[in-house]
Amino acid sequence: MQAFVHHPKYLILDEPTNGLDPLLQNKLYQLLESEKNRGTTILLSSHVLSEVERLCQRVGVMRNGVLVKELSMEDVREIAVRKVTVTGTGDLSGLDEYHVTYRDESSRIYSVRSSELNGFLKKLTDTEYTDVEIKRPPLEETFMEIYGGGEQE
Repeated sequence: MQAFVHHPKYLILDEPTNGLDPLLQNKLYQLLESEKNRGTTILLSSHVLSEVERLCQRVGVMRNGVLVKELSMEDVREIAVRKVTVTGTGDLSGLDEYHVTYRDESSRIYSVRSSELNGFLKKLTDTEYTDVEIKRPPLEETFMEIYGGGEQE
């Protein structure tokens, strides 16, 4: 907390919530938000991805000491693969181009990239279904996709 006393222009924090109870974590989050709104540049290293999602505007993913990917949180959300559950006994053949991860007599779960979601939903309107549920994946899943992808930029 001493790092905040003189309102620095830059803060470099390594696992800042490690060992803090939830009340102190929230207090730290409030302090970081306040500093960010004041114009402070904050570099945060964390393995707690929910914390990264809550606090960060940009993310860098490192593997073996090398920056694998650097992008905005908005770009991270665009990379994310949504899980779309379609329920109904009607003909869903219009959605055959999309990857099915689960199927039974009354429902299917599709993996749909965020960038493809509008097209998926347009095609869905031409099918017979009774219900649809769209889930945004946790940041951990998107991180694993980026980290495991092997891209080097």
